[in-house]
Amino acid sequence: MCKTVRLNFELLEDRCLMSAGVLLPPPRPVTVPTVKLTILPQAPLDILPGQQQVPIATMTVATSGHTFARLEEMLLVAAYGSEPLGWNVKDFILKADLNGKSKDGCEAVIGYAQADANDLVDFNIYRPVLTRPKPLRLEVDADFNSYLSGDQIGVEPAQAFFGTLRGDELPDDHVVYGGVDPVIHTMENHIAEMYQLAMNGDVALVVAGQRNISLLKFGTWSNTNVTATMSFVALQGSLQNATNYQLVNANYDGTVNQIISGTVANNQLIFTIGNQLNHGDSWTVYGDIQPADKLTKDLHLQLGFVTSPNGFSVTDLTTNLPMRGFILNGLGVGQVQMYAYPSQATVYTIQIPSITVTSPNGSESWIIGSTHDITWTSVAVATVYVAVESLPDSSGTYTSNILNDHVDAASGKYTWTVPSYLKPGKYRIVVYSELNGTVSDTSDDYFTITNAMMG
Repeated sequence: MCKTVRLNFELLEDRCLMSAGVLLPPPRPVTVPTVKLTILPQAPLDILPGQQQVPIATMTVATSGHTFARLEEMLLVAAYGSEPLGWNVKDFILKADLNGKSKDGCEAVIGYAQADANDLVDFNIYRPVLTRPKPLRLEVDADFNSYLSGDQIGVEPAQAFFGTLRGDELPDDHVVYGGVDPVIHTMENHIAEMYQLAMNGDVALVVAGQRNISLLKFGTWSNTNVTATMSFVALQGSLQNATNYQLVNANYDGTVNQIISGTVANNQLIFTIGNQLNHGDSWTVYGDIQPADKLTKDLHLQLGFVTSPNGFSVTDLTTNLPMRGFILNGLGVGQVQMYAYPSQATVYTIQIPSITVTSPNGSESWIIGSTHDITWTSVAVATVYVAVESLPDSSGTYTSNILNDHVDAASGKYTWTVPSYLKPGKYRIVVYSELNGTVSDTSDDYFTITNAMMG
């Protein structure tokens, strides 16, 4: 039997009839959410040049009621009283506490940005960030430049863009801004630098007792008045191999500004600089090589900077506080105000002057009028005197005659014709340094001078 079905069309006005004859409720109207962005209070920070990942602003975003929104873009500008952002910050990082665990902070990076020509920081959010009625914490971190301009910095949100879950853009009047005034942080823009200057030659020879040797050179720069302490060690040899260490400050034209005496303690050579480290100043460490009897067994000397942070300490006379942090050759972490760029200093080999007579050395017999080579070897001696001395008589008296008074030591010989004014007898040769008469040598034994050939 067939059953007749009558439909009440008045009841179907608000319903949708599917092909299977199933009636569905009409679509619910979409509620456009309202998002509130709130700036949170934060203690002002003391920011140093080169400091990385510094949290400079924190805020929350939350929707009203039971609605949701998606964060898509955020624009930041410099807060009132802040120095330009682009002059001081290399990169900005936007983070969010997506896992809701406050103990690990804002663990998720959701955007990177840099300040543009208009000093605007534009974060395009590259991962889904849903805002809910429960506030979502956001954090703005900054990587600061090595050189800071000005003494204050801060950011504030200029505009944030959200979308609905259906992909529609949230109207501007549905984004509300509130919270505290943006925090302004202090920037410590004072720095000090040391950069080692190249020296001529990697290896050089010096002589025991030689004075005023240039051991190491470096330049300095600071943008404020400071006092600085610099420490050096012997990379080769020993600091005991020199004395009278001095640090000489000069302009590039050679004009000497000051001379500072160094002290040696705990195997370190320490200088304290009590004025501004001016841009373009050149500093040279000088020393006097010790005499031979005070040298160590390792006859070398090479200075190097103490490369730990306490090897280069600086006090800012403007704030009367020590500068903090230390960068060595561009490598370092954390808060930095001091930079050091050491390189290789000259390695000095210390020579002890010596002369050794090799001929005549005894048993020779030279006839008056004959010609012979007086020979010797020498180390670190420039010129020599050559003399002949007679065998002392019974009273200890002997004669000494200088044969030549300015002979090139490196030649190693002096050609001598035995003069007729010498009486036949026993003699020896003496060769000694023209600069330092204590450096000398004589024949090992007496040789003979005769009138005619014997036999």
